[in-house]
Amino acid sequence: MHYVKGAFIFDLVATSAWPLLELLKTQSYPADSIKLIYLLRLFRISNILILMNLQIFTGHVRDYYRKNLIKTILAKRDIQEDQTVDNNKIMQQIFLIKFYQVFRLIIFILILSYFLGTMWFIMTMYTTYNDDQFTFYNAYGLKYLEDMENLTIVVYFVFTTLTTVGLGDFNPKSEIERGVMTFVLLIGVACFSFVMSQFIDILLKV
Repeated sequence: MHYVKGAFIFDLVATSAWPLLELLKTQSYPADSIKLIYLLRLFRISNILILMNLQIFTGHVRDYYRKNLIKTILAKRDIQEDQTVDNNKIMQQIFLIKFYQVFRLIIFILILSYFLGTMWFIMTMYTTYNDDQFTFYNAYGLKYLEDMENLTIVVYFVFTTLTTVGLGDFNPKSEIERGVMTFVLLIGVACFSFVMSQFIDILLKV
């Protein structure tokens, strides 16, 4: 039931890519259109955040330290009454949980940057109709770069945009790109406001 409420819908969308690909291949669709179906697999990325559930991690940490405490007490029964020793290592548990919370926020930012960067690359590629058009895709020569180079550029571009740093070395060129980037900036403000509030909350509760 937890799976149906959580990751099921993302897995369903991601796995539907394969039957759609087979269908499109039989219908002789253009190769570029077929490639877009592969993007459905990006929905599997959400499973990372589901697997990184804070309550599950906290439960594992507490279980681990509880078992260690029981072993220590059984081995040295005299320390059970010693109130000066933190046998359960409470501060270590708090540190691990807080560190994990910060780590989750970093992963969230990276996943968001990767997802939006991929969407940005597709948008600029499919709105560029010729080599003379002034677009992000043409201006930075993405057509002639390797896939990993393109990924680095678009993720870096989206990351600096989401963080509202905006170094200016990469920027939208066409009217369509500026329009899309307006919505990305809105997403960036909302997401990073959430991330910073979470980070401040973690620091205040340490």
